[in-house]
Amino acid sequence: MQRSSATFLLAAAILAGVAALAWQASADGEPPPAGTGSGEPGSGSGTPGTTPRVVPPSTLPPEMLRVVVEVQERERYVPPPPQRAQAVRAADGMELPTELLAGVGAGFDAPSRTAGIAAAVIDFEGVQLVRQVPVGEAVSRTAVGARITTRGRIQDAAQKPIAGARVWLGEQDAEGKEREALTDAEGAFELDTPSGEGVPFVVRAPGYAAAWRPVVVALPGPDLQMILQPGGVIEVQLAALGTHIDQARLFVVPTDKVTSELSQFPFFLQAMTDGAAVDDNGRGKVVDLPVSGKVGILVRHPMAPATAPHEVRLAGAFTSAIVPLKFLEPKRSGQVVDAAGRPMGGVSVWSLPARTSLAAVGSVRLLPPHLEVLGACATRTDEQGAFVVGGLPGAGWVLSLRAHGCAGRDLVWADVGPEPLVLAAWQGGEPSLRLLPPVAGEAWAAEADLAGGIRATLEKDQPWLVSLPHAGRFDVKLTVFSGTTQRASKTFHDVPATGVVELQTPRPE
Repeated sequence: MQRSSATFLLAAAILAGVAALAWQASADGEPPPAGTGSGEPGSGSGTPGTTPRVVPPSTLPPEMLRVVVEVQERERYVPPPPQRAQAVRAADGMELPTELLAGVGAGFDAPSRTAGIAAAVIDFEGVQLVRQVPVGEAVSRTAVGARITTRGRIQDAAQKPIAGARVWLGEQDAEGKEREALTDAEGAFELDTPSGEGVPFVVRAPGYAAAWRPVVVALPGPDLQMILQPGGVIEVQLAALGTHIDQARLFVVPTDKVTSELSQFPFFLQAMTDGAAVDDNGRGKVVDLPVSGKVGILVRHPMAPATAPHEVRLAGAFTSAIVPLKFLEPKRSGQVVDAAGRPMGGVSVWSLPARTSLAAVGSVRLLPPHLEVLGACATRTDEQGAFVVGGLPGAGWVLSLRAHGCAGRDLVWADVGPEPLVLAAWQGGEPSLRLLPPVAGEAWAAEADLAGGIRATLEKDQPWLVSLPHAGRFDVKLTVFSGTTQRASKTFHDVPATGVVELQTPRPE
């Protein structure tokens, strides 16, 4: 037992000596412990390629200026959708700007590692292309190339030609108008489009159910055939008491059991039209549906919480449905602006019950995003950034603001004041503070109350880069000391951090 104790004490002494040497090495400018100055953003480093020394305050020269950084979190931001656009390239390899429209990964707050398929809008040579694209890391990239002419024929179930059918291959011109071809008396059509995979071959004709499938457009040009089935319409009457009922939008969604005809219905087109309109009497129509099977009708209105889809059995060429809609009396009006105070139109605004997730799930049917978020009121800001949305402030509801390229905000409904709501642009990269030295030409020291405490000494004119725990809004107080004497202090209020934020340390008096 005595021999074991002596061995333990000897090992402890050796470890203590190694620790002392390691501390001395870091104080002399060797690489500091992880998280205190590795030369990478967020580690407490300054200029890339240099490493600040970690030194206890008691060892600093008395005349050296020391900056104390105090950070108080005010709000946590939500990252915008990731740039999944890079899954699409032109034939020359150039990446094309792309936004996911429907299906897996579309919408806001989607999981970053979601894999599957989606409908995407691609900017290409002055036009916009809709394509079915793969989403995820383990899939091949989709290429868009030169224009190729496609030809084909549209027939009914009896193999008779359908004249006047509209054929669309996913292209919109600069004004947003769909480039379509009409079939002739023989049901034939001809239409050119940029080549590539996942091209939507969409066919619509009066009296028939709309149908689509993804095709490959490549030389020598595909021969496209489609057989259309009889179609019908659902006339919806909203059963509701309230004003501005015409702000409602209707969406059709599949039920658990989907017929072969309904499986060909282009659900993703609803994401482009924002569903079907409703008049001021609460009536609306969903057209080009099959004549049999079941669908769900889902209603969105700024003042009515979304409920589960209302199931409707299709009954031939015409089906009527009465869908209940309950309005909320409390409402919130407001305005959304950017950091310069300019109104922001088209911002998505949700009023959500507490603990309701906005994360988009996506669907193999390429449904518009967020239809599965039940209990929420949803709207968008107008050109002046204004909105009106329902909610229950006494129940802990949350006001969620989302826009592409901006930091998302989740605000407690009852705490939102009358002032405009600001959306900060998303810089990208690690949220960090870049502190400029208090005096030019002098070495200085800095410490922050982040990550359990970070300290470093810096060379003259060297800034200090220190990570923030997440993107958000912060109050940052900078206090300059010489020894124990305070020389200057400044507080930066409501600092939006969506990347690196540069702050000038106050000059000592």
